[in-house]
Amino acid sequence: MDQVGAILYTNWIGADALLKAQPLSLLQEYFGEKIAFYFAFCELFNRFLLLSCGAGIVMIYEAFKELNLKTALYKRRGVENTFCLNVGSYKNSYMCPNCRDFNICPFTRVTDHCKEVTLGFMLESPYMINYYIFIMIWGIIFIFVWKRREHYLSWLWESDCGSTSILRPDHKANFKTIKRSKVTGILKNYDSVFTKIFNIIKSLAVVFALLAVIFPMTLYWANLQFRIIHKVKAEIKDPNYAHFAGLAIFSLIYVFVNVVFEKIMEKLSYVIVSFENHKTQDSYEKSLIEKQFGSTFAFNFSYFIFLGFVKGRFYTFPYDIEMWNSIAGVGVMNCGVFTCVNEMCVLLIVNVLFKSIVFSGLSSLFRCRTDYNKTRTTNANVPCWEREYILNNISEQFYINQFKDLAIQFAMSVLFVGAFPLAPIIILIGNVLKMRYNSWYFLLGSRRPLLHDSLGIVNWRNIITAIAFASVISNVLMMVLNTRTAQAEFYEWFGYQYNTDWVSFHSTLFDVSDFTKNAIVAKAYKKYKGFKPKKCIFPGRKQMYKGKMTPLIYESRSKNTVMQKLILFQHIAIILVSAIVFVINRDSKAVTETVAIEKRIKEQCYIRQIKKEPNQTI
Repeated sequence: MDQVGAILYTNWIGADALLKAQPLSLLQEYFGEKIAFYFAFCELFNRFLLLSCGAGIVMIYEAFKELNLKTALYKRRGVENTFCLNVGSYKNSYMCPNCRDFNICPFTRVTDHCKEVTLGFMLESPYMINYYIFIMIWGIIFIFVWKRREHYLSWLWESDCGSTSILRPDHKANFKTIKRSKVTGILKNYDSVFTKIFNIIKSLAVVFALLAVIFPMTLYWANLQFRIIHKVKAEIKDPNYAHFAGLAIFSLIYVFVNVVFEKIMEKLSYVIVSFENHKTQDSYEKSLIEKQFGSTFAFNFSYFIFLGFVKGRFYTFPYDIEMWNSIAGVGVMNCGVFTCVNEMCVLLIVNVLFKSIVFSGLSSLFRCRTDYNKTRTTNANVPCWEREYILNNISEQFYINQFKDLAIQFAMSVLFVGAFPLAPIIILIGNVLKMRYNSWYFLLGSRRPLLHDSLGIVNWRNIITAIAFASVISNVLMMVLNTRTAQAEFYEWFGYQYNTDWVSFHSTLFDVSDFTKNAIVAKAYKKYKGFKPKKCIFPGRKQMYKGKMTPLIYESRSKNTVMQKLILFQHIAIILVSAIVFVINRDSKAVTETVAIEKRIKEQCYIRQIKKEPNQTI
């Protein structure tokens, strides 16, 4: 360990370093630019997470306070009488099945959904609108502040001066297409048009193959969720808690299966990228990162997208044969008279806990058994270089995994965090602990890394930028489709005036005997041997008109209000993002002036010298 390493050992890896800024210049000198950029990103991300944590705590507090008001905006009186008290017009009322298999989605008492509704009212609070807008602004500001920070560090460390056109040793050149450049006179391997088109087709084939796996898997997860919840409810007496227990068990299975698929794709991505035959290390690394992160993102967030934007959107009425015959019965699936935000909440909690805390802790414990501690205690008399040689190696894949975890955490912090606003707290705790462990592991538990040079973290910056801008669309859809803002506004116009409670205004009482009107639906209904009430409640305002179930004017106007809110919020989001992009400059004024001076000196003293003495070797 040299002098820089000794300084880092004294001032960086201790517990007191939690409150200190990262010594980025020392990290760059000792570990290289890539590791320094990693810790710079972690430092800035954690600082921004503090703001997100504060906003989440304030939102939960206000939502909880609003939940306990008897004169709340959404008239809890109606929900209490429906789901939490077995009194009133909904006494002994039942909910209609929320999938097409009556055996795993039976009729349930409305009182069995009291806890779900209580949690839903908190997560669908009107304060969530402010939180979603905050998250949109937070994500966009973070990525532009990071770009500014990254560009400054790249200029400071001169990491943007490296060559990106160095050929990879593994590149297989086609000697039949080698030509001499007319500009430089250097022999180069030019790909034919056919080769370029074929490479594009191969990349598209990988994307379509991934979608071909994700789509049926998502439908399988949707049906598996119903089955697990049904089995858990058979074991737990209290149905209010049985629902959440079933969701938690399903979420655990979902997380563990996704981890297995991620590891498979991690190995498979190297095989796929090797067939692409990239010329340079940068293009090779870019393709590898895109495939590994793309598959990880798809496996982790496909079911979130399904719950937030697909499930229940096509539901019309219980025996609609067109929806009944949809793929895997998606058209019949719904989350009752409220949204699916409860299911997203449990799924996000389990994902964040295991991704940020459990899996990171297990991997750290595994590395602890083979690190410097073992060599120091059992081989104290061997030379220092020999002890360091048997330490763990920080490979390119290890570096990719570290940034991939950060990118997934950032996605969880901005895309669906409205389902669990306290998720940034768990992510922050996990990141702080991981940073402290990695600082110790990089310095004492592994060899000094020898990583490929690259222009900053361009590939990861582009991915994180895409996530930040995708969060604008995601949060707008979440605030419109998974909160009751638009419906509440319409409810106050009509429902509240006629003293109609929330559930009555947004649901319909259905005659169960109507399930026998269609042969296909009747077949599934007759197979069901459980309790069959005379009437059940399903989401939506419908009435029988000329033998057909037709939406009431209230529901049509409510849907129009939702679309109007969607368009309004989308325009507001675009204006906010445009303002942020315009306000935050890429560089500070001092850096911009310094770069301009350096460029002018280079043009005056270097390029002119070459023109005067073209034969001189410089």
